[in-house]
Amino acid sequence: MAGILGLALLTAASVQADAVRAEVMPPLSAVQTCRADHIRSLLFERSTGRILVVAHRGVHDTVPENSIAGIERAIALGVSVVEIDVRRTADGQYVLMHDSTLERTTDRSGRIRDTRWTDLRSARLRRDDGTLTGERVPTLAEAFDAGKGRIWIMIDSKVDGPEEVAAIMRIARERGVLGQTILYDFKPDLLVRYRELAPEAKVMGRTKKREQVAEIVNRVRPDIFHIEPDYNSAALGRQFDRLGVPTWLNVIGPIDAKAREVGDDLAYRAQLSFQPDLVQTDRPAELIALLRQKRLHPAGLDGDRCNPMEPKK
Repeated sequence: MAGILGLALLTAASVQADAVRAEVMPPLSAVQTCRADHIRSLLFERSTGRILVVAHRGVHDTVPENSIAGIERAIALGVSVVEIDVRRTADGQYVLMHDSTLERTTDRSGRIRDTRWTDLRSARLRRDDGTLTGERVPTLAEAFDAGKGRIWIMIDSKVDGPEEVAAIMRIARERGVLGQTILYDFKPDLLVRYRELAPEAKVMGRTKKREQVAEIVNRVRPDIFHIEPDYNSAALGRQFDRLGVPTWLNVIGPIDAKAREVGDDLAYRAQLSFQPDLVQTDRPAELIALLRQKRLHPAGLDGDRCNPMEPKK
């Protein structure tokens, strides 16, 4: 094993994985270059030195979490990836919802898995402060349609087992968004299975334990790696950079809360100093403003447009 992550082993494995993905993904020159293609280039060509922002549960400052409005607002703000939570209703519909119960985010009660879609489809979503809105619970297909070609989608699956994830991937494939989708899990076995189920999608490795990083990287060959703030370091970041694996860092929770108290620059400074490729936050508008001030946010992400860059020859 070379270096912190077993550089030689992973590099050889990554070449093989890239060859597999090349067989299922069309060359960029063969498709219209829209916003999602620009994000792909920024993330995986890794030549810009810029930081992409992930909106946790969509943008939910003035609109509900896990809503179509939250996806639209993310695109308008310049967000690169929207994280969504997926659950299954009693009659087999996949919908966006973080909690297992309906009380916090809707005007209904009960468990999602016990509720039929025919009863849930008219429910109204609440904002973070509890205010009811006119937004409805979106189906996964509706969310995919809203993001197609416009923004990358990270799926936090709240359903059990690879069979359920396979069903989610079938929907992604049917809606034409599999190539702009990210899957993640803490379990290496599941990540390997996800890659088999959907080689067009990107898989993200993650572990809470620093000592397990090398094992996951070499076993799974992730396209992206979720680094925890507890063990983040400049040395680890350089290892991933040499491997060509983008790094993902969360500032949701305590770090976002600190930003509200002491200001964005002071709260986010330590995490941004490690130069992650992606940062997930519940405050995307504020983080993007800070990154732009520091000239760390890439151009070409404002609003919703196609052809932000020329196709590759």
